This record gives sequence, C-alpha cells and structure tokens, in this order.
Amino acid sequence: MSRKKVFFIGFISIVGVVALYVLTVVVLGIWFLKNLENGSLDKAANQAKILQIATVWTQKTPIGFAPFTTIYQISNISLELKKVKDSSETFFSNVLDNPEAQNETAWRALSQATTTLLNKFEEMQHILTDPTIRFLASITGKEKNLNALTQKLTELETYQGTIQSFMQIAPQFLGFWEPKKYTVLLQNNREIRPTGGFIGSYGQLTFQKARLTNYLVQDIYVPDGAIAGHVNPPEPIQEAFGQGWWRLRDSNWDPNFAKASETMTWFFEKGGVDPGDGIIGLNLEVLEDVVDILGPIKVADYGQEITGDNIYSIAQYEAERDFFPGSTQKKDFLQALSKQLFFAASHASADQLVQILDVIAKHLKQKNIQFYFKDQTLQAWARAQGWSGELKLPKDDRVSSDYLFFVEANLGANKANCCIMRGATQIVTQQEKAYQVSVDYLVENHSIAANPQPPKFWGGNYKNYLRILLPAQAKLPQVQVDGQAIAAADLSRKVRIDEGLQELGFFVPVSFQQQSTVSLSYVLPKNQNYPYQLTVVKQSGIPGFWYSVELIENGKTMQAKRWLDQDQVFTFN
Repeated sequence: MSRKKVFFIGFISIVGVVALYVLTVVVLGIWFLKNLENGSLDKAANQAKILQIATVWTQKTPIGFAPFTTIYQISNISLELKKVKDSSETFFSNVLDNPEAQNETAWRALSQATTTLLNKFEEMQHILTDPTIRFLASITGKEKNLNALTQKLTELETYQGTIQSFMQIAPQFLGFWEPKKYTVLLQNNREIRPTGGFIGSYGQLTFQKARLTNYLVQDIYVPDGAIAGHVNPPEPIQEAFGQGWWRLRDSNWDPNFAKASETMTWFFEKGGVDPGDGIIGLNLEVLEDVVDILGPIKVADYGQEITGDNIYSIAQYEAERDFFPGSTQKKDFLQALSKQLFFAASHASADQLVQILDVIAKHLKQKNIQFYFKDQTLQAWARAQGWSGELKLPKDDRVSSDYLFFVEANLGANKANCCIMRGATQIVTQQEKAYQVSVDYLVENHSIAANPQPPKFWGGNYKNYLRILLPAQAKLPQVQVDGQAIAAADLSRKVRIDEGLQELGFFVPVSFQQQSTVSLSYVLPKNQNYPYQLTVVKQSGIPGFWYSVELIENGKTMQAKRWLDQDQVFTFN
C-alpha cells in the first residue's frame, strides 16, 4: 500500500473519529438542553457528567475551542444545580418529617451548593447568550428550548438577592441555636380585614435545630372565649356589630401589620396563648396555591381529596356541620389537613419545591404573606425585603412625595369579598407651589344576591369600612361617595405621626349588583421644583386592579397605568 493511500486512510479515520465525537457531543447536548428545559434535572445531570468527561480536555489546552469549552461550562453548572436539588430535597424533608435528623449537616450542604450556584449566575448568562451556543441551538432546532432555559434563569435571578438574604438569617429563623415558635394567622381574604382577612383559625409552628418539632391548628374562638375583662372596640367595629367589646378575632385592625401584631400578641396572651417569637399573616389563597402544587391531598379520616379549588368549601362545611358550642370539628379537620400537607411537602420533588418558591415569592410581593418578629434582627430583615407590612411615608428630598393606601374592612359578617372588583383613576395638576390631587376609587359588588347560600354561592351585600392613608402634609382633604359629601360626623380623621401619614375613615356600603365611587381630593405642597412621585400601597388580601395616573404639568400631560397587585411607585420626570 502506497504512503499516499495510508495517509489518506489515516486522515479519513481521524476525520471520522472527530465527526463521531462532535456528533455524540451535539446529540448529548441536545438531550441535555431538552431535559434541563423540561425540569428533568436527574436525566440532565447524568448527561452532564458524560459531557463534562468528553470536554474536560478543553480546560487543559491553551488552544481555544469555544463550543466545547462552553459545553463543559454549562454541564458543570448543571451539576451544581443538581447538588442544590439534592441538598434542598434532603434538607426540607428533614425539616418537616425526620425528627431524628441532624439537619445542621444538610443545611451546610444546601448553603454551600446554593452559594456556589448563585456565584455562577453571571457565567450562566454569558454561556446562554454565547453566539456559538445560539448557533448550535438554531441549526439543531433547539432555539426554543434555549430561550425557555434563559427565561427560567432570568426568573431565578430575580430571587438571587432574596435567597442570599434568607440564607443568612435562616439559622436564626429555624431555631439552630434555640427553639423558635411562630403563630400563623389563617386569614380568610374573602372576608377582608386590614391585614388580609378575617382570622378564623391560627396555627403554631415550633422549630428546633432546623426541624419542625411541633405544630398545631386551633379555632380562633378558643382563646377568644378565654379572654376575661372588657376592651372597648374601635368605633367602626362597635357600629357594625354593636357588641360593646373588642376580641382577638377582630384585633388585626391596624393596617400596619407590625402594629396590628403587637395588638394581636396582647389578645393572644390574655387568651392564654403564647404567640411565641413572631406572627406570620397567611391568606387563604396562599394555601390554595400550595395545595394545587402538592395535591390532591388525601385526608383519610374525612374521605376527602383536597384541592386548591375545594379546600375552602370543604373546610367551611366541616366547620359548620352539626356545629354546637365547644365543638372541635373545625380544629380537627384543619389539624388532619395540615398533617397531610406537611407530609406531602416533606416528600415534594425539586420541581415542586421550585413551584412552591415561585408561589411564595408571588404572594410575598402581593402581601398575602407578612411577617412580624420580636427579634429585631429578623424584623429588620423582613422590613428590608418589604415583607413586614409596616407603613411609612417615603423620605426622598429629590422628589415631591405623594402616598395613597386604600384599606378596606368587611364588617358585614359575610364572604362578600369573593365578588368585589375595583379600579382607580388619579389626576394630578401642577400649581405654583402645590399639586392638586383628585382620585376616584371604584368598588363594584358582583354578588348575585343580598343573602348568600354557602356553599352554593358566597357573596352578599358589602358592608365596607374604608380608610384612606395619605401624606400628613396633604391639605384640605375632601371625600365624596357617589357625588355626595360625607358628613363630618361620619368621617373619622386621624394623624399617624410616626408614619408621616394621615388617615380618613368612613363606611362605603355596596349592595349586591351595585357599585360605589369614592372621590378624594387634596392639595399636596411641592418640594421646591423636584418631580412628583406617587407611592400606591397594595392591601394584603385584595386582588389586583388597574390604577391609572395622569399628571398635568408645565402644559404637558403624562400618563401611566399599572396593575396594582403589589406596591407601585409612579415617577414622572
């Protein structure tokens, strides 16, 4: 055989081996991306191990092989992601369902894996926008998978600061050094109250060394009935119910969650209950969303499968079925449900844990979860995250600060808030030394009858006590309801000095199939010539609605419209 033929055969063999190598890496890469995009992290990790072995040579040569270097990097990151998945499953399973676990070790593994992964965010973004990876995804028809993966990374990045912050305070929160007990308010936001909803029940969670060592669920009327003595209620509560006393069930009256929690703590203690180290406000819709992810939840003793759609109606039915004074059926059902819910959570997959993280993040923004801690370090953490429900007029010398917070309270002893919709329009007109502000706040009652017939349908007439919080320096505030001025005797005015706010309060009843418009006007002094800025606070338990603002300034009209499912800041330059 001639030397040319030997050389040719050798050359073809080398090309063939290289081609086979490239094809193998590309095919593995396609499967890897698809599994990663579909959330099949275990399969993706297995392929990543092979890809990492196949491309490790790129880390040992000075010659640049961009595609293979990138494949090595992304496979390495996916293995880090797998470590987070495995350590999080172990840790949360130990927290909820392993009383013998030494969870400090599991926590250290999770903390280290999470920190390593978070530190690689910039590298991940660089990889997913790499032209070579984009080109390979395009020619293999996997651009959609890559885009979906990039989107997931972007969403995860929004939690980066929160995760890092939580990792720092988690040992303190979970009782690594001393037991921690928290009281969880189960607030029904179908009967709205200032901090989120009527407190029909509460739970208590005790953590020790990052393990849930005890939990209970109790009817709010049990400690309520144990309270001796007499406390005068806020005037609107007395006017609505005429009972002459203030009770624990109505004690979440202050729209500032921290202040309300201090009041609730007092009532709990008078009712013989130690509220522990903090209070957590949890609205019904949070529980519905979590059950949707983990469910259906089977509660064997009740022959029921609980879903997010039916949890409320079943809980109400069990609470009212054959009711008699002193009955514990409501508590018994909720205790059985919580036991099964914790069991399901302890066996949740990594994908379910990520979904729960998404749900919790959403509800934290919407204030459906709020925290109050006696420990000032934890309270400062909650405040910094915007989760403490505390109120304060923003202080910024570079703007003319405006502030509005509409706070509703259903004092009709019904679940009318299932059927209430809202909308708001605000017009701000510049004057020489002030802004003239006019706001219309629309409340619509879509209930189909005055008297509900649960569980067939809820709703009813809406006996709404509305408070409006606005800057303390706002002048000449005037209020009308459906074009009629509110009589001075029917309008409560209060200055909230430490918050820099003032409060207007009055009843705005809205019958079924009717609507009412509250019109507010006031004058806001300008801060020299600095631009106008408006903070609109979203109430816990209220679903989102459209809030539009029009600013007329220097002959120009500027407009903005936001969906108010979380606090919003309108800035006009």
